[in-house]
Amino acid sequence: MAIKKTAKKAEKKVVKKPTPRKLKLEDAVIDVPQGGQVIGVLELSPMPPSGGTHGDWALVNTETSNQLSDDIWVGFSKKSSSIQSELERAVLVINIVDSEPEKGRWRFALQGIDVCKDEGNLPYSLESEILNYGKTLVLYIHAGHLGEQKINFSFIAAYTDAKTGVATIYESKDPGIFIGRPRSGP
Repeated sequence: MAIKKTAKKAEKKVVKKPTPRKLKLEDAVIDVPQGGQVIGVLELSPMPPSGGTHGDWALVNTETSNQLSDDIWVGFSKKSSSIQSELERAVLVINIVDSEPEKGRWRFALQGIDVCKDEGNLPYSLESEILNYGKTLVLYIHAGHLGEQKINFSFIAAYTDAKTGVATIYESKDPGIFIGRPRSGP
């Protein structure tokens, strides 16, 4: 009987996979110092839609291994001179990760993002560039003058099926970037 109890205890143990923890809102903040620049490196793991819903496109900070929430807050110093404010920027380097490369591969497509909605008083504050044969998206975030802006956008990526060679373009659900001078978010 003792053997059966031990076997039952072993069956009940479930091995949990480590998962990135969700960031608290205050952890999803990028503060750009007066007259400076900040570079953040992230990994994006897109998933195609299934069951009629969007696939989960996990965005992870590579320094902390923490999964970001849907919104990223970028704050610029309100003490910056006009020349400093023109040159300050946050740069987000986003590398796309193939979760199942044997089934297919992902690459950023078109401009890598599609701006869905733009609210606020900071025009032309988000630019994108695709590098590394489509595996890397670089977002340049500027905030020239005092004010704030929220930009909702979707990531755009193409998935090429390894068996058929068919490429399909997918769009993520809308993350948001809040940009402010000074930051008014968390």
